[in-house]
Formats: sequence, structure tokens, C-alpha cells
Amino acid sequence: YTGPHDRPLRKYPEVAMTSASQGGYVVTASSQNTGASREGFNLFDNSITTVWQAGSGDNHYSGTTPFAYDVTGPSSITDVDNTIHRGAYIKLQLPKRIRLSHVIQRDDSDPAERVPGVVAILGSNDGTNWTFLKEFTGLSATQSIQQLNVNSTGYYNHYAYLVKNLADGDLALMIGGLEYYGHEEGS
Repeated sequence: YTGPHDRPLRKYPEVAMTSASQGGYVVTASSQNTGASREGFNLFDNSITTVWQAGSGDNHYSGTTPFAYDVTGPSSITDVDNTIHRGAYIKLQLPKRIRLSHVIQRDDSDPAERVPGVVAILGSNDGTNWTFLKEFTGLSATQSIQQLNVNSTGYYNHYAYLVKNLADGDLALMIGGLEYYGHEEGS
């Protein structure tokens, strides 16, 4: 085979994150609870014993079904089509652009009601202009591992994982881990 081709499927980040910036990867959270190992980078440390918990000022999820993020909440991302996506979010900047295949979400199962129910995935190449990639609904608090198949056709070096609704009405978002799987651009 000659010509450009994608690199093999890999897990990103390729390093276990122990801080918000490491090995060319940068993690930014809309908010975070900084106590008890609950910062945003913990989503990428390869362990669900440490978690990301949205900060108390960002817990604007309704206590009644569908447990949606309140329009008065402080966190949102507006995409290039001017659609506003509201919810607590985590952004991952990568050192190279990848075409995102899927995301594995690992939830902290105690308590299970703090997990996402509706998630939007967005991509960007500058961290400002975001392209909506896919929305996932019906995520379950009873499954501790869920695969979200994005199958993006574009390459991005920034990804946002935004939680629009919780699976249950605890009001406090908490996730154990995220793994991004994709292909680097070939040469």
C-alpha cells in the first residue's frame, strides 16, 4: 500500500496523567472539587479510585427526571454552528491530532447515581472553535464501563466531553475514568 494512511488505533493519553499538564497533554475542567483526589486530570490516570468531581458551583443538574443541566449553570460550549451545549465538561488537549474512534467511560460505582446520562463529544484544533461530533443518550448508572462510539471523520487535537444530563438525580457529577481511542494522522 502506498500513499497516506492512518496510524494504528491507540489509547490516549498515552501517559497516565499525574497532573493537569504532562507529556504534551493538557486537561482542563469546567470546575473541579480539588479535595480527595477529585481533579479533572484524574480521569486519565488509569485508575478509578481517583475521580473527577465537578465543583459545587457547577452542580446545576436537576433533581428530577431527566436530570438535565440547568440553563443558569455556568458551564457551556458553543459549537461552530452556534449550538450551545450546557453541562460540566472536561477538555483534553493532545500533542497531535487524532481521528477519534471511541471513548471508554469508567464510572466510580459508589455512588452510581452521580454518573452521566447524556454526553456530547466535541472536537477542536484551536481550543476555541468546537465542532459537535456526537451525542450519547440513555447512559446507565448500572454499567460501570461504557463504550461511546464516535467514529469521527475529522482530526482534532482538542476534545471536550460534556455532560448534559445525569443518569440519576444526585446533582453531583462524578466520573472514574475516560480513555480516548483514535488514529493519528498518517504520512
